[in-house]
Amino acid sequence: MRQTLNAAWTLAACAVLIAGCGRRDEPPPPDPRIAALIALPVPDYYATLRLAQRVSDGCPAYAFNERLSFETNEARNAIGTGSFSAVFQRATIDAATVAAEVRFQTQYNRRLDIDDLCPAALQEIAAETLLSALLIPRS
Repeated sequence: MRQTLNAAWTLAACAVLIAGCGRRDEPPPPDPRIAALIALPVPDYYATLRLAQRVSDGCPAYAFNERLSFETNEARNAIGTGSFSAVFQRATIDAATVAAEVRFQTQYNRRLDIDDLCPAALQEIAAETLLSALLIPRS
């Protein structure tokens, strides 16, 4: 009887260990927002970056994801749409940024320069927008 119980416990422990080992080595699925950021036209990409920085400045709960910004810029440079191509599109980027800021302020009824932007950031995150990919919780 004791041997049967030991064997049963051993089998149960093995089953738990095997179940726990399942798929830990597999990377998480890629975030489609990152691919979308990389595919954006140059003015829209930089407008999104600038707006995300402004939102993080106005919300103490979230920081701008510098690492993701760098990585997406590197990927965009590899396909010719990164910071090097932005140099010649400054006026268009500025216009796209103003348009994005106006849309954001209208959508959330928040001013970027004086209001608490955390409620808007939370809504962006809940909607899984491109902007939300650039916001990370502050530690």
